[in-house]
Amino acid sequence: MKATWATPANASGNAQAVPLTADTGYFWFFDPANVEAVVKVIDGCGFNDNFWLFAGGLTNLQTAVTVRDTRTGTVRTYTNPQGKAFQPIQQVDAFPVCDAAAVPAVAAQEKTVCNQSVSGTSLLLNGDRFKVDVTWQTPDGKTGAGTPVSLTGDTGYFWFFDPGNVELVIKVLRGCSVNGSYWVFAGGLTNVRTTVTVTDTATGKSKTYQNPQNTAFQPIQDVSAFPGCR
Repeated sequence: MKATWATPANASGNAQAVPLTADTGYFWFFDPANVEAVVKVIDGCGFNDNFWLFAGGLTNLQTAVTVRDTRTGTVRTYTNPQGKAFQPIQQVDAFPVCDAAAVPAVAAQEKTVCNQSVSGTSLLLNGDRFKVDVTWQTPDGKTGAGTPVSLTGDTGYFWFFDPGNVELVIKVLRGCSVNGSYWVFAGGLTNVRTTVTVTDTATGKSKTYQNPQNTAFQPIQDVSAFPGCR
């Protein structure tokens, strides 16, 4: 799996890949602390004889994600246009060959992540100033709170049902020098109903973002989320 990026000024490059779990990893473009896109490939062979591909981004740059099935040689490429919030990818027929005997499986390496910036079910970002809480609801009415995992000082992710299955990635960036605000970016790899609440613990103000049931998680790129940089 690889990804490339390009800026409006025609700068371009290869994204740097970082593994998270056995089926999930992320890419950064310019700064190791700034997560830009997250991709997971799930074994859905027991459901529809396919491997499923989910991806979400926290960028609006032109991005090309290429995924190759090393057993069959099949390649899928997904491109996000320049200046557009990275659109969710949820393809449940990405690789329609489930032949475990074709090539011996290779054990995946999991990345050890820092999980200190959490408090209960809350993710703490940007010097613990911003508190992020996520709740989910399935079509059959089951509900729960997402479990947070810290990645960098301004970024973390949540899992819902399985620690190895990343469902949502979020970051809060300090955009004070650009427009006097803190920015909220989020991308999801889920289609269950999701509510994301971000609270500025310094002011008590909060923003809530909701994704409807049975809808691919729509990207959040709110560059005026918390105006007033104090």
